Amino acid sequence: MAGRVTLKLSRRIIDAALAAERDLSSDLSVEDLADYVGVSDKHFQRCFRQIFGESPKSYVRRIRLQRSAYFLKWSDVPVIQIAMQAGFRTHAGFTRAFAKAYALTPQQFREARDVAPFLSARELPNQGLDLDHLEASRLIVRVQHRPAWRVAAMRHIGPVESMASIWPTMVEWASRQGLLSKDSIFLGIHNDYWDPLAEDKYRYDAAIVVPDDFSEDDFREDDQVNMITLPASDVAMTEFSGSLRQADDVWRRFAEQWLPISGYQIRTVFAYDRYPVDLVTGSVLQNIIKTLMGIRATFCLPVKK
Repeated sequence: MAGRVTLKLSRRIIDAALAAERDLSSDLSVEDLADYVGVSDKHFQRCFRQIFGESPKSYVRRIRLQRSAYFLKWSDVPVIQIAMQAGFRTHAGFTRAFAKAYALTPQQFREARDVAPFLSARELPNQGLDLDHLEASRLIVRVQHRPAWRVAAMRHIGPVESMASIWPTMVEWASRQGLLSKDSIFLGIHNDYWDPLAEDKYRYDAAIVVPDDFSEDDFREDDQVNMITLPASDVAMTEFSGSLRQADDVWRRFAEQWLPISGYQIRTVFAYDRYPVDLVTGSVLQNIIKTLMGIRATFCLPVKK
């Protein structure tokens, strides 16, 4: 029976996974990632599977395909370029892998009107909404430039419905670091999209923006925090208040209706929610965890012209 992965090792392995995600076009091998963590290949693979529920090879392949689905739907980048950016060396190899995962060729997926990469990583029923006739103008969207942010993030890996459970630990850590104030910026970073076969592997980061001079030297060995830099970007934003299920509908309208007519394109491969301070530090958090209701957030989509 394999032993429990220590928090220190878990942090290093998640950091290695983040490094692989940042450049999916590279040929990082299991050996490279194990060296990055500082353990043997066999031990790395065993611990990785405990944390992520799949092998490193399966994980990277799944994320490559998810990223490809995202760009197929939300950009006009040529299919061959998407394939190369995702680490596939040939158009034919990419097409075979994508069709096996999504039961559609990349071009069919791009043209299909009844599938979309949801930010909840779930394919949800339409619930009677005729998305072709909803007015994008009903969304009040503003676009502002956001400077680069350094954020401290704790990662949730599991079902979408349980992602809020990471926040008490994150808030306790931020309090210990003296980062909590009325001006704190809390972000929920969504790293996964349309993948109905991997609902139990959803990657969500509970994050707080930290000062530029914030040092990792004060981290304890058992802290589950990784440092991430969000590059400077124009960001499209719309306000939301409601349930998780309603959030899925708003995100769909935001991405499928407002974006195509806005003149903007997706800039990065993630989107995020910005939460008011009282949502994650007060009793409202417990209501979210228990009932998945009462969410207030600014939905943020990094974009470019």
